[in-house]
Amino acid sequence: MLVKDITRQVIRRLLSIDNIGIGELSKQTKTSQDLLLRILELIPGVEVRGDTVEVIDKLSVAQEGLRLGIPPKELSRYVDWRDFERLSAEIIGSHGYSVIRNLRIDKPRRLEIDVVGIDPGSGRAILVDCKHWLHGISPSALREAGMKHIERTEKFLRYKSWVYRRYPLLERIKYAIPVIVTLTTPRIRKVYGRVVIVNINELNNFLQDLYLVLDEIGVKPIREEDVLRDKTIL
Repeated sequence: MLVKDITRQVIRRLLSIDNIGIGELSKQTKTSQDLLLRILELIPGVEVRGDTVEVIDKLSVAQEGLRLGIPPKELSRYVDWRDFERLSAEIIGSHGYSVIRNLRIDKPRRLEIDVVGIDPGSGRAILVDCKHWLHGISPSALREAGMKHIERTEKFLRYKSWVYRRYPLLERIKYAIPVIVTLTTPRIRKVYGRVVIVNINELNNFLQDLYLVLDEIGVKPIREEDVLRDKTIL
């Protein structure tokens, strides 16, 4: 059996548990312990502590499985959407943004945003909608999700003043860039020139070259002043 095939077996088993003994994993995957240890060194999100293998980041393990050809639909059974959301927040925070997870506004309009990254100096906000879609996404589904996220972003800019006491940094926001983050590579990259669609592996580079990417794909931020001037947004 090829090492790639063995690695896929190991990943499948690791995703179904939190920790397992080296000997037991060796037996279940019919792999020698020496080869198993070499394979484990190459799988991100896994640590070997003594005689035990621990999964510390299932999302990273699943991404490696995706790269090695394990069907997305199969992997989706193991990945928790909270892991995906957490990783998105960590990446955004690593670029100097102040991060709020699961921001909720209950009135005058109810809405929730998975991750909000705020750069108080520039007044920029990155509004992320995390899509736990491993099974593949059709362009029509992406467009629908994009339209909803645009509407969500516009309502956020109109009603964020209602939660200033809870989230004081929101007062500094002047414009927002709505982003949909997926697990697999999206088939389209923008919706109506207002929302960007990237997979989780691209998020870091997207933030690093933010305005270059926005210019290349033709997406413009949504400005608070424009939203407040538009009386059709309720």
